[in-house]
Amino acid sequence: MIMLFFIMNLTLMPLVFLMYYWNKKTLKYSNGEIFLVKIPYSEKDNKEILEISKKSLKLLKILSLLSVILILLGSYILIYKVHSFMFVLVVILLIQLLIDIYLNAQRKKVLTMKIENNWQFPTDVFIDTKLINSDLKSKYNLVLYSSLFVFIISVTIFIFVQNLSELAFFILFSSINILIFTLIMKSENYNYISEDFEENYEYNLEKIKANKRILSQFVVINILTAGISIFINLILKEKNSLILNTVLISMIINIIAIFIFFIRYSKLNKKYYIGKNNINTTGDFYDYFGYNNPYDNRIFVEKKVSIGMTINTGTLKGKIAVLLTFILIFFAMFATGTRDYNYDLNNSYLKVSSNLYSDEIKLRDIENIEFKEIKEFPKGYRSNGVGTAKQNYGSFKYEGWGNVRLYSYNDNSFYILVDTSSKKYIFNEKTKKETEELFNSIREKLE
Repeated sequence: MIMLFFIMNLTLMPLVFLMYYWNKKTLKYSNGEIFLVKIPYSEKDNKEILEISKKSLKLLKILSLLSVILILLGSYILIYKVHSFMFVLVVILLIQLLIDIYLNAQRKKVLTMKIENNWQFPTDVFIDTKLINSDLKSKYNLVLYSSLFVFIISVTIFIFVQNLSELAFFILFSSINILIFTLIMKSENYNYISEDFEENYEYNLEKIKANKRILSQFVVINILTAGISIFINLILKEKNSLILNTVLISMIINIIAIFIFFIRYSKLNKKYYIGKNNINTTGDFYDYFGYNNPYDNRIFVEKKVSIGMTINTGTLKGKIAVLLTFILIFFAMFATGTRDYNYDLNNSYLKVSSNLYSDEIKLRDIENIEFKEIKEFPKGYRSNGVGTAKQNYGSFKYEGWGNVRLYSYNDNSFYILVDTSSKKYIFNEKTKKETEELFNSIREKLE
């Protein structure tokens, strides 16, 4: 409990202070902007804008202080209720949403003033349509389509082939990394150094070749880490704790490599950056929710208020990316949600199902069945599935048992263990009595 107390303070408190700092910066005139709106330097002391800024800062301070108080109260409650961490986190995120909504409304006021007072800037950006319709971006297609193919195959294996799901995970992880990195490169804008097509083509071709060198190295690193993880998994086999530790090290190396390559990619972008003709700096495309620029080809762009990346919602590709993100979040919420297991028993089979998983155990395939108490499971890990405080279900691997399909209510230590020729199943009901009744019903069908 004490550890959770410190986790809450060490994670949520810095988040609140950082968001306060980032939002506060936008309320002062800096680099030609205030409230993420470009205005002339001569208008930086405009009384109406200063009044809007003053009120916004006051509200920001009040809501940020409220977040700090909630964290301190939540930390105290956490000593008695573990789940208060998630509750406090959700409340703080809602407060931040209120801040964003309010600041965005003030931004619209400043933007309206800019339009009404004609505080406009020249925003001419040369775009070479011949270059846009050229074959330059097709140079990424081999890596893009190859990684997409591998991704589809590995997802299919990961979901439907339990015995190979662990190996498929490593390939899936690497293919996702390569796919995202390639998409980011493929969707970047062209740079225009003149109005001559040949000059622009050669300049961007040089940039793409440099990108591909980084991308090739990134692909090799991902293939190596995936290959090493698979090799270790096959060699160690049942030594689950060693597998887990080695795989974690491999994944950490992979994540470090991602950061290193993104830093290299960012430095390369700065090298080829053409500020005077940059399409994302010519208008007021940023707001407190993200970035909306229909003229910018990129899917992912750097955030302005905080750090990291955001999606460009001004293009069709960006809208699709947002939709896929929401679908993924909804799927994750559904997948990790808790629901009672359903047991359907007849003369031919026993069907066990949960949110995502469903197993049909044919009675004639059952080689052994037993009812026993498992106070502590052997060392192991989850290959794929869901683990919560109350339930664990999905594909697991344990020392001495190997691959197991588990449906567990964690508050009940009594289980039914079923062995078939191809798989081992462990499941239970919420209570010992209900589990024993289910066991007896299965035994009756087997006799």
